[in-house]
Amino acid sequence: MPNQNTLAYEYALGLLSKEEKADIELTPEFLTEVEQAHLKLSALQLQAPLDKDSSKKIWNNISQKIKSEKETWQDTLMSRFRMWLYVLPAIFMAFGSLMLFQQTSPVADSYSMAIINAKVGWEVNADIDNRKLSIASVSPMLVGKNEVCALWVQKDGATYFVSTLPNSGNKTVSMSPKIAQMLQGGEAIISIESSDKPMNQPTRIEYRNQIS
Repeated sequence: MPNQNTLAYEYALGLLSKEEKADIELTPEFLTEVEQAHLKLSALQLQAPLDKDSSKKIWNNISQKIKSEKETWQDTLMSRFRMWLYVLPAIFMAFGSLMLFQQTSPVADSYSMAIINAKVGWEVNADIDNRKLSIASVSPMLVGKNEVCALWVQKDGATYFVSTLPNSGNKTVSMSPKIAQMLQGGEAIISIESSDKPMNQPTRIEYRNQIS
């Protein structure tokens, strides 16, 4: 039977079935370990970001490999260590390719600005000229059932809903000219909302920051 630290990593990676999750007591200590696991895994991804298809393929390979193991938890940890030895070189190669691409690629003409820092749980950037918002899930806030995290922008006394924030993966959102204009010099807000109710205004605000 895996220990609590191992379960925390499996929980963070989304490898547990609904039945296995139901058997886990979500104590504050366990949720802290899950959050730490998220941060460690996210730090690795931030050090060597992959494109969406490559990242999905690697994590699927890890998931299938782990789920096929029927050994003791000590042997499982060893097998996962061997898998990381296989995965890390691929990640560092991708990182090297990315650095080379950044050195040789021309500077983009579009105006891009950071909206949310990855430390908050998501990395959100806005392409103002093309009115596109890119959202990358890093270590999202834990929310209850039927709850979601929502992104808002506030400026000159007006508050507008921008998008829900994903629990995993990435998403791209098209912005209206009004939202794109408000992001310049506005304030970013993250709130926890009920997924069963209309989102007219933020109700439970968890984060707010002036966009520079």
